[in-house]
Amino acid sequence: MFDFLAKGKDAMIVSALRTYFDSQLRARYGELQDLQVDTDRRTLTLVLMPRGEIRAISIRILEYKIDRQGGGLYLIPGRASIDRAWMQALYEDLAQNQRFELPSIAAGFL
Repeated sequence: MFDFLAKGKDAMIVSALRTYFDSQLRARYGELQDLQVDTDRRTLTLVLMPRGEIRAISIRILEYKIDRQGGGLYLIPGRASIDRAWMQALYEDLAQNQRFELPSIAAGFL
């Protein structure tokens, strides 16, 4: 019944994340070719074309949590599937279950 609201929310989050990525990260890291967010299932799917690479990288965050604490908003990514073994290991060592502060504007969407 309210599926259209969830899809609208997801589309707004994708738009905000694309804008952030393009303005803050693209020049240094590469192009975000595709981004999908499913807030109901708590999944993120990204396809990135890193600078200097000839093949895109596919990243699927299979679960994530949003934590509100001390006035801040944090993303805590869980399990993921990444199509590069070395990047999968790096993600598991450095990012999985870690807290990443989100911009305050994200609170309105989440």
